[in-house]
Amino acid sequence: MSKKFIIKESTRNRCKIIPIEQHTLAAFRPISLELFAYLWEVKTIDFSIYLRVEKELLEYIKPSELSLELLQHVWLASLKDDAGVDVYVMRKDFPKFEHTLSFVRKRKITQLIEQEPSLDRRTLEIFSDLSGASQMVLRGGIDKQVADRVKHAASAMVHNLLDNDNALATLSRMISIDPTLYDHSASVAMFATVMARRQYGDKFPMKDAEVLAQSGLYHDAG
Repeated sequence: MSKKFIIKESTRNRCKIIPIEQHTLAAFRPISLELFAYLWEVKTIDFSIYLRVEKELLEYIKPSELSLELLQHVWLASLKDDAGVDVYVMRKDFPKFEHTLSFVRKRKITQLIEQEPSLDRRTLEIFSDLSGASQMVLRGGIDKQVADRVKHAASAMVHNLLDNDNALATLSRMISIDPTLYDHSASVAMFATVMARRQYGDKFPMKDAEVLAQSGLYHDAG
């Protein structure tokens, strides 16, 4: 049985469909399922969600059409192996998408602090920033914008958390309470850098710490 995603006639009538030519996707950015899941947490968006089905790009969810049903359609279609389906937003709208992610993360962090007041808020905020940077690397490729974001996130982490004794405990506790906040590359960046500082102390320069943190964010890019 074919695993290909079949576009229904009703969907073709509802959605704007763009034939994918050589340079079509240059105007779009792919988003991962991990990030797409954050859209379940909001009631409105100000950008469209596009579904690539083989050689066609569908404007599947317009801002005025956001619903759990359509989100579910995209989610299930993306889960199928070899279905030829990917999720995109327009490149010019990516900052709006990131703003939505930031809003959801901040709300989750606030809820975590209310649930567990002993958690270090600064650690959670820095981890959220690292997570945003790592996801840009994984799904958007590495360009100057991404490199600058990674450098800024790594620097902020090093200068705020390097000697924070509560950082690793807070990160571990955060993941156990809300696994949706877990990000592998961000975790590697934070754990590796903080542990290296503990191992080498002042012999581990800030500059080297920033490079190590950036390496953690980049390590899954291949």
